[in-house]
Amino acid sequence: MNFFKSLVEFTGLLTDRFCHFLFLILLGLLLIIPETQFAYGLSTDCFSARDCENKEQSPVQLRDDDSQLVLKVSDRMNASLLRGVSLDQMIGQMLMLSFHGQKPTDTGTIDAQKILSSGKIGGLIFMGHNMKSRAQISALIGFIKKGSPLNSPPFLAIDQEGGQVQRLQEKHGFTTIPTAHELALHKSTSAAFKTYKVMANELADVGFNVNFGPVVDLNLVPQNPIIGKRERSYGQLPATVESFSRAFVMAHRQNNILTALKHFPGHGSSWTDSHEQFVDLSQSWKQRELEPYRQMISEKLADMVMVGHLYHPNFSDGNKLPASLSKRAIEGVLRGQLGYKGLVVTDDLGMGAIRKYFSFDEALIRSIRAGNDIIMIVDGKYANSHEINRIHGIIIDAVKQGHIPLSTIQQSYLRIIKAKKHLAKVRMNKRR
Repeated sequence: MNFFKSLVEFTGLLTDRFCHFLFLILLGLLLIIPETQFAYGLSTDCFSARDCENKEQSPVQLRDDDSQLVLKVSDRMNASLLRGVSLDQMIGQMLMLSFHGQKPTDTGTIDAQKILSSGKIGGLIFMGHNMKSRAQISALIGFIKKGSPLNSPPFLAIDQEGGQVQRLQEKHGFTTIPTAHELALHKSTSAAFKTYKVMANELADVGFNVNFGPVVDLNLVPQNPIIGKRERSYGQLPATVESFSRAFVMAHRQNNILTALKHFPGHGSSWTDSHEQFVDLSQSWKQRELEPYRQMISEKLADMVMVGHLYHPNFSDGNKLPASLSKRAIEGVLRGQLGYKGLVVTDDLGMGAIRKYFSFDEALIRSIRAGNDIIMIVDGKYANSHEINRIHGIIIDAVKQGHIPLSTIQQSYLRIIKAKKHLAKVRMNKRR
């Protein structure tokens, strides 16, 4: 205080008003700087990793300048991941294809391994026609993975829900898993967890790291041909669906397998099947169908979300575009309203709800522009160098012409690479 008093007395001796003004500004800066230093990095209210994690979840309001500092740190991290990566490489990570082949010597298998190891695609989904026996599947996946980077493994995916949607069956040497409906009706969530743990163990044992489940659709129309009739839903109540979905996800996480909540924004209230035709939910969809997504996202149990080819005006960009091709659904509701930050994957672009109403090129461009990170193409005819180069060309041209922002592809690439690096890190830690 003596220093400040002397300073004020000294300024009073000055007759030049301009100099007096400058000294007052200096006085103000001396008083402000200590507080600024504390606000920008000297705070000690985060004493452990647990404290920091809890702090992230608290509703702290950052000032604009604080947000800019956080953004700069994030930008630096992302810039390091993007450095030296071409547009072609980023596009490759966004593509997930099916292929024809059961043996390493099959032409379809060789083609698929070639485009995967070269980075032209980022993952493969295995279908029933790829399966023969447990030993065969393990050998097939072992060959497929050759040449892929250990620190960024390819997504090797499957639909293994249980019941009628079970690619790995008893005849292949795998455990038969009940339908979601049967588990919810007759078992507790702890029993369901044990059942799903058996399934996840078997998936991990042969080399899968992505399982497209659980189905979080509410069973609002039991006559629904693709959800209700096939017993793929855990029930009508969000709480029931959430509790059994939680068991599914946690069992897979113990085996380092990513899961995908599906089919956003909800297929359980439809009367038709998106595999076959256009699905209009305008009159049947209920707001509570979002609750399982909201809850699972809030609990950080949503590794991926699969968006369905489902139309509802609240999730459409207009002209009866389905949610899978609409930014309003993905960026507006899923990421905006529900706060989702993970991976978004399309349902198969070859399904009737898309194939019958859009050209392949248009569906491809619209799906990326809408905000999907992973584009799934199940028709095995595309899993070769000629077709995949054509797909890359379509997307690159769309970026050059301004139909797809480069930033959209960059953000998808970053989300994918971070997920893959996490898989690799967990796998390495388990081996130690």
